[in-house]
Amino acid sequence: MRSGSIDWFATPVSILLFCILSGVAAHQPLHLDNLDFPVAARATAKTGEPIYYWGEKRRDYSGLYHPPACIRLLAAWCKSFGFGETQVRVFGMLCALLQGLVALAILHVLFGPAVRSNLAPWFWAVFLLNP
Repeated sequence: MRSGSIDWFATPVSILLFCILSGVAAHQPLHLDNLDFPVAARATAKTGEPIYYWGEKRRDYSGLYHPPACIRLLAAWCKSFGFGETQVRVFGMLCALLQGLVALAILHVLFGPAVRSNLAPWFWAVFLLNP
C-alpha cells in the first residue's frame, strides 16, 4: 500500500463492482454468441464429446471454437453445479478473474513487481469494467 494514494482500494472495488454487475445479469437468457459454447459444454457433459446439432448438413458438427480444455472445464462445472444461465455466467466470471491474475503474473515476470503494482489498479478497472 502506498500512503496518500487511493490505489490500494481501486483493485478490490473494481473486482467487487465486476462481480455485482455480473451477478445482476447472470440469470438472463443466453443469446447470440454466448449460446453456442454452453450448448457444446452440455453435450460434452452428457457424452464426453463437444458435438451438437443446429440443423446443419453435418450432424457431427464440433463445438470446439475454443481450446478443448475450456469446453471440458465448463462441462465439469455444469456437472457439478447444474446447467443454467447463472451457472454458465458464474463460470465465465471466474475465468475472467483468473485470466486477469495470469495477465498480471506475466506482467510481473516481464517487467518486475514495481510495474505490476503500479499498473494493477488501472488494469483491473479497464479489464473488468470495459463494456
